[in-house]
This record gives sequence, C-alpha cells and structure tokens, in this order.
Amino acid sequence: MKLKLDIKGMMCSACVSAVKNTVLKIKGVSFCDVSLITNNAFIEYDKDKITPDLIIKEIEKIGYGAEIHQNLNFKKEQEKRILENQKSKHKLISSIILLCALILIVISKMVFEKLNIYCFLTNIIINTSLQIAILLPIIVININYFISGFKSLLKLKPNMNSLVALGSTITTIYGITIFVISIATNNLEYLKNKIYFESSAMILTFVSIGKYIEHKATNKTNDVISKLVSMIPDFVTIKEKNNTKIISIDDLKINDKVIVKPGEIIPNDGIIIEGYGEINESTITGESIPEFKKINDEVTSGTLNENGFFIFKVTKLKEDNTLNKIIKLVEDASTSKIPIAKTVDKIAGIFVPFIIIISISVFLIWMLISQGNLDKSLNFAISTLVISCPCALGLATPLTIMIGAGKGAENGILIKSSEVIEKINKIDTIILDKTGTITKGEMKIQNFYGSQKYINEIISIEKLTNHPLGKAIVNYKKSKDIKIDKFEYLPGLGSVAFIKKNKFLIGNLKLIKKNKITINEEFNNKIEEFDKKGFTQVLVSRNNELINIICISDEIRNDSIESINSLKEFKKDNGVDLSKDAMTCFIKMGNIQIFGSL
Repeated sequence: MKLKLDIKGMMCSACVSAVKNTVLKIKGVSFCDVSLITNNAFIEYDKDKITPDLIIKEIEKIGYGAEIHQNLNFKKEQEKRILENQKSKHKLISSIILLCALILIVISKMVFEKLNIYCFLTNIIINTSLQIAILLPIIVININYFISGFKSLLKLKPNMNSLVALGSTITTIYGITIFVISIATNNLEYLKNKIYFESSAMILTFVSIGKYIEHKATNKTNDVISKLVSMIPDFVTIKEKNNTKIISIDDLKINDKVIVKPGEIIPNDGIIIEGYGEINESTITGESIPEFKKINDEVTSGTLNENGFFIFKVTKLKEDNTLNKIIKLVEDASTSKIPIAKTVDKIAGIFVPFIIIISISVFLIWMLISQGNLDKSLNFAISTLVISCPCALGLATPLTIMIGAGKGAENGILIKSSEVIEKINKIDTIILDKTGTITKGEMKIQNFYGSQKYINEIISIEKLTNHPLGKAIVNYKKSKDIKIDKFEYLPGLGSVAFIKKNKFLIGNLKLIKKNKITINEEFNNKIEEFDKKGFTQVLVSRNNELINIICISDEIRNDSIESINSLKEFKKDNGVDLSKDAMTCFIKMGNIQIFGSL
C-alpha cells in the first residue's frame, strides 16, 4: 500500500533523515522518501503488518507531527497553505516586536547609566524582570522548536530544533538562575553582564525569520503550479439526455458529454461527438495557429476553443488528463532527490549530534582554560550550538531544485526529474522545437505575392474573423474599410465574402480546390516554393480567379540567435569547438533547423 503523510516540525536535512530512518525501521515498511520542501513523507508498506496510525505514532514519538495527506484539489490546498503562512507571519511579527522591545530595554539601561540619568529601567531587578516577562511570550510563540527539539533529543535523534531548543533553553535557565541567586544572596552586582535573555530571544526569532523566507521561496514555485491549475475551470456544462447541467470539475466522470462554447477552456481530455471547434493548443504544443477539430477528433485539457461549438465525450478522469500529468511532472521534479542531495541527507544525519559533542567539548575546554569561568564557557558553548544549525546544508540543494523546476515550468520548460539537473552537464545534443521556443508564437506576413489591388477588400474581410492568420493580415498595413455585403466563415477552410457582387474566397488550399478554382503554373510553382520554406499560405481568389498568395510565419525571438551562440560558446569554453563539430544553424524566417552535435 502507498501512503502520503503531511509532516510538521521539520527544519533541516537532519529532520528528514530522522523521520526517514524511523519509518524505515518499522516492520512492514518497504520504502520511505521524505521531502523537506513540501513537508511530505511518501511511504510504501505491507497492510498486513502495519497500519498508517502506527506509522504516525512512531513519527510523533521523535517529536514531529504527522497526519494522512488529504487529497484536496489544488485550490483548496493553496487556501490551506495561505492560512498556515498567515499564522506563521503573525507569529513572526509578534516575535520581532517583542524582541525589539527586549533589546530596547537592555539598551535603555546602558544608555541611562552612561548618562547618569535615573529611570526605573536602571533598576537592575525591574529591568531584568521586564526582560524575563518579554522573553517568556517569545518562547510560548515558538514553543514548537522546544517540543520537537527535546523529543528528538530524548530519542537520541537530535535535529536543528534540538540545537535551537538547547541554545535558547540553556541561555534562559542560566539567566533566571543567576537572577534568583543574586536576589537571594543580595549580590545584584553579579547580574551585570551575566544574563543574555536577548540572545535567547534572538535565536528563536532569527530562526523563525529563516523559516519564513524559506516558505516564501517555496510558495513561489507553488504559484507556478497554481497557474497551471488555474487553466482548468471549476465548473463545466454537461449534456444529459435533452437537458444541460452545470457540475463541478471534480464530479466529471468518463463518458460524460461536455459542452464547450467559443472562448471556453477545454476542462478534460476527450473525443468530439458533435459540432466542431478551432482550438488553440499553444499551452500544450506551443503552436499558435488553432487546430480545426471535428467529430471523432481528440481534444486536450487546458486548451482554448477560439471558434465553434461542440460536445465532447470525456475519455479520462481528471487526475489522468494531459494537463494534470504536466502538473504532476512539475511536482515530482521539484520534490525528487538528486544523488548529491542524498549525500547531503547522510551528512546532515550525523551533523547535529556531532555539533552537540563539539559544543560540550568547547564548554569543558573553556572551563579548564578560564579556570572555572562558567559564564564565558557557557557563552562559547551556546554560540557553537547556534551558529552551527545546518540550514544551508539541508535547504540549499532541495530549495534550488524546487525553484529551478518551478521557474522552468513558468517558462515552458518541463524537467522530468531533478536527477536530470545533475546530469545536464553531460548533454552533447540539443534538439530545439521552433514554435514558442525559437519563435515568438506571433504570426506575421512575410510575403504578399500577387497584386495588391484588392488589399483593402482582403483586410476588411479578415477583420470579421478572429483567427490568428486573419489577425496577421489585418495587422499587415493600414487600410481603407470596405463594406462587406455578405460574409460566411467556413470552419477548417477559410471564409467567403461578397463585395459589390464580387465573390472573394480567402483560405487554405483545400478551400481553393473545393471551389474548383484553377491554379496556373506560376502560382503552382510559388505554392511549392513557399511550402518548402515552411510558410503558412493563405490563398485569395476573386470571382474564381486566384489573385494572391499570402505567406505567413512565426517571427524569430530577438534572443534566439544570441541563445544559440551562447550554447556554442559554452561548449567551446568546455573544450568542444562547435564551429568545427558539425554544428550547422539554418536561421530563416519561418524555417528553423538546428542539427549536429552540441
């Protein structure tokens, strides 16, 4: 059986190692992987030997919270995450305000004494009492560090929380003990420079700041996934017998008949059973020109129906559709571990215990060197604990992977797994898709072959369509508006219009052939020539005579040539001269080919 748990209280790779090792030691568990970034544990277990409740109890014993992951839709998970972030933010703000007040009290006493000004803050008992009164709420706000840290320590599996809890607790107890002894012995002079309540507060507050920044970085990647999820509508209209019904996307079942109107996003994968549509699939394929889809053609989730009305039959459940697989791919890539990250986990697993041993050694050595100066020895020991928290060691690698995978998805680059990132330096061949990669994904006229005598009429007709090719024609140049007497859009072919009894056909080759319009040798040769160059061709006829061939293509991005040259230079710097290594680039408008060894 597979189990996904939400883990609370993890702060570093030592935490990950502790949870993972604890779960793997349970009889019946065959696999366990823990993600510090998503705070999830992925477990495979034998249901005849162990139950999820027992696994959760074992995790809780070492100081972490655990609960079975609820399969909420992404938007609900996002709301839950936002609520948790708001709680963390409020706790952090409260800690910072209290810390500032504590530091102000400490500094005020020093300043007033220096200026020989009497104030109630210069009274050492009042001042120290106020410090304790402010410190205690900071400890309560951040109590999770102490609960997790000491539980892990008692189980001999210390983590970063253990370091924080030890450093803060020792400082606090030492300070309060000195305060009580000083009052009991009436030796208030001993309090001077002997208490460090502000240090304890700083430890807790600064670690909380670090955790908050980490969550902010993680959420940026989750925002990328959220953008992908937002492409799927919350509700869909389905057809049941002779009636229509609006239902939640989560309730959509296989074989449901979904109605898609112009301008709507297709919510799931399926097959058209009625009607037609011109579908913009650029979100999936990168191609900016809509695909004409008719009965028995497949449609894909996350794509846009620009023109037409159709009904399609659902062929896949929501979790199995194309867009959700892309989302899953991004999530898997951001949470999977590369070999070097596994090495980091092993190091972090022994790092924290090693630091505790060093801290104790520092304390003992300074006790000898300083001839029993407890204050100085304790100060150095606590400093060793606090500055050695393995945040960077545990967070740098997984956080970089997650941000990289998310940023890639934001720019249309899907990374199958994080292992690929580590192996990317071994790439020797790169294959680049043209549309949306080398080019902008915006159509533009490259050649207006034939007479421009009727260009005003052609542009006026195309203003009545919203097809990308039509928009390219409209944007070609400013023109005089011509009155259209009759207009009809022909799906998958083009359009027909009448202007003062003159019949204009504007569309693809199928439209011209369907209307049995003669193509003379000159135009036929040009069609073949433009076809070899990779241009999309729009043919125009007037009164059954072919008059124009409009060549349209996607424009090359400004940075494409620079990017390709950078790739060449990069490999040249690494010992491979691509200019002599069969690297040939054909960069022409609308026709990009890159082949050879990179």
